[in-house]
Amino acid sequence: MNGDCFLIEIGDKMRMLVDTGYVHTYRHHLKPYLTKIAAAGGQIDLCLITHIDADHIKGGSNGLFIDNKASDNPQIIGINQVWFNAYRHLPQKTASSETELSAVDVALLATMSAPEIENTDEFADSVIGAQMGMSLAKQLDLYCYLWNTSFDGNAVTAPATINLTSEITCHVLSPSPDKLEDLIKNWKRDLRQYGFKSDATDPLLFEAAYQNWLDSKKEVAEVLADISQPGGDTLDDFLRQPYVPDDSAANVSSIAFILEYADKRLLFLADAAAEVVLEHLIRLFPEANNTDPVWFDCIKVSHHGSFKNNSPDLMRLTDSDTYLISTNGRIHDHPDAETIAWIVSRPRRDGTIRKLYFNYHTATSAAFDRPDWKAEKGYEVIHATPESSIEINI
Repeated sequence: MNGDCFLIEIGDKMRMLVDTGYVHTYRHHLKPYLTKIAAAGGQIDLCLITHIDADHIKGGSNGLFIDNKASDNPQIIGINQVWFNAYRHLPQKTASSETELSAVDVALLATMSAPEIENTDEFADSVIGAQMGMSLAKQLDLYCYLWNTSFDGNAVTAPATINLTSEITCHVLSPSPDKLEDLIKNWKRDLRQYGFKSDATDPLLFEAAYQNWLDSKKEVAEVLADISQPGGDTLDDFLRQPYVPDDSAANVSSIAFILEYADKRLLFLADAAAEVVLEHLIRLFPEANNTDPVWFDCIKVSHHGSFKNNSPDLMRLTDSDTYLISTNGRIHDHPDAETIAWIVSRPRRDGTIRKLYFNYHTATSAAFDRPDWKAEKGYEVIHATPESSIEINI
């Protein structure tokens, strides 16, 4: 699949689930693993859903939380807290409680909230019918999960430093409040264009309608953007390609973060905009520069390796010997060759061999799995085996 689903385990100190991929990912990979953890007495300390995109959220909204049910009596695994920015967390003026929706507006929101069945034949028969239309936000309310409690119930935004335990720290790098403000403006503008006339801003239907709106905006933007993607035959050809930043609504709302424990530092970039992440990295590490970048023990590359989310400036300021790229490349031809070229072409730290982990074989991963390039630049290409997960010890 083209989505994200990562489980970070720090010994017996913490488990953090970052995104849930599609329903297929949950059913065939995540659920069996979580069941095994729970049987051994374990739990999820923090479930972080980075943003409202189907390839990051549907395994949760249409799988995990439906199966798990009440937080105080979980059927799959205990989840102590959820970080997830929904419609209610966007900065906006709250409508009067006396404001009512017209019948036309209710019908419009109901249409926008209609269930969407994933285009994956192998599990189409196992979806949960009407529950497909439920948004994650409604489930978190219904089943009483602790939600954004580290942020006093408000939006997860950058900059923020949260002590998850006495030994584990999380630095939030994205989204920024101004990007969330832009998001709500765009949402309201499009609502008016669809024919919505009410002044009400917080009916129950808004959560699911907003989720589907973001999903559709992202898909259209990506398909159009990738049609004329440039190519090249050498690494220098890819490095010369111009960088154009991603400004899609869903991606700028992504929660990106740094996780620190002992002497380890992990960077997880979701689908975040490079410029927002870079701003907060510079604030956290003012001494970093192109020749002495911030070292991470692992970097989850933004947006499945899209060059629009991994700017040369961001890649100059960060470095690692372990890179994670999650996508099968079938929808938007990710990862982009430009991104991989920038990763492998920079000077190496003390002769470090960079390891590039791909959960699927793609055209790009195959193109970079060349003995001459690997020997010259000092990197390895590592693929997951078919229908398996990758386990990495750092």
